[in-house]
Order: sequence, then structure tokens, then C-alpha cells
Amino acid sequence: MRPTLILLDCQCERGEAVDPSQQAVVERITRLLSTARHCGWSVMHSQFQAPATLNPIRLLPAAPIPALKPLAREPVFVRSALSAYSDRDFEPLVQRQGAGPVFLVGFSAPFSVLATVFDSVARGQRLTVIPEAVGTSPLGAQTTSNVTEVALELIGRLTRITPWDAVKRDWIQAEASIAKKQMGLG
Repeated sequence: MRPTLILLDCQCERGEAVDPSQQAVVERITRLLSTARHCGWSVMHSQFQAPATLNPIRLLPAAPIPALKPLAREPVFVRSALSAYSDRDFEPLVQRQGAGPVFLVGFSAPFSVLATVFDSVARGQRLTVIPEAVGTSPLGAQTTSNVTEVALELIGRLTRITPWDAVKRDWIQAEASIAKKQMGLG
């Protein structure tokens, strides 16, 4: 019953750096991604790319955040709508993941994360959002923390939310403990 990890919109526009207020989110996602890869979890990436009619100059999605760059064996879904489910190949792959939790982390909390959660509920699929591994950008006069707080309030009404401390305890540290025992170190 291995988990699945979905990274949503973990990329930056060309030449842009990660907003400093979001660096802790990047670090948590990096740690979770490292554990997932080490322990054989399924890892999927979903990236937004504006349709050519909205942005005719940009033909490729923004570059992944370096620490969160997909490996060749990890599927990458490039979509032109907010929800990860807008890529027709995404839903069947999520369905095949089995009984383990499907963790959703990434950026664009008030848009892509929320839209993906809405679509998962509509399809009867259960995603688990880790609030401390979800980031966003300021929106108009609203600060990053205000935008994230409102988005997570809505997300929490729709799907399971698991705090970072519980994920560390139940999955990251548990996986490390199992690995030590298998190596005869624990």
C-alpha cells in the first residue's frame, strides 16, 4: 500500500526564482519527493501551460523548480486548464494507484490545487492535501498567507487534509525506519 505523490505546478517562469516566502514549501516538497523516490512510491507531475491563443510566444511549459524536476520514469501531464484532470491521461493513472494515499502538493493553491480537488471529488477519487506543502503567490491586495489560508479552508471542506507533521511521522520517518531494518541497522 505505497502512496502516490502528485506534484502540481512545481515550475517557475523562465528566469524567475521561487518567491522567498514559498521556500519552506519547496523544501517540504523536496523532502517528500526524495522519500517517495527512495521508497518506490508512484510520482506524477502535472504542469500548466497556457493555450497558444493566450500566450502564442510560449510553446513549452515553464521550467520545473530545479529540486523538483521530474525524472524520466515519472509521468508529466501538461495541461491547458486549471485541473490536473483536464489531461485525459491523468485520471486513469490515478485510478490505477491502488489503496494507498494519493498526496497532492504543489503551487497555485487558489486555482490549480482547488480545481484538481473539485474534480477529484466529482470523480469519486480521494486526494490528500498536505497544507504545509501547498504554496501560492499573492493575489491582488491579498498576501500569500491570506490566499493560501482561504484556499485551504475550501480544500479542507472537500477532501482529506493531512498536516506535515503527520506525514513526516507516518510516512517519511516510518519509511526510513523500515529501510534501516531491512539493512539490519535498526
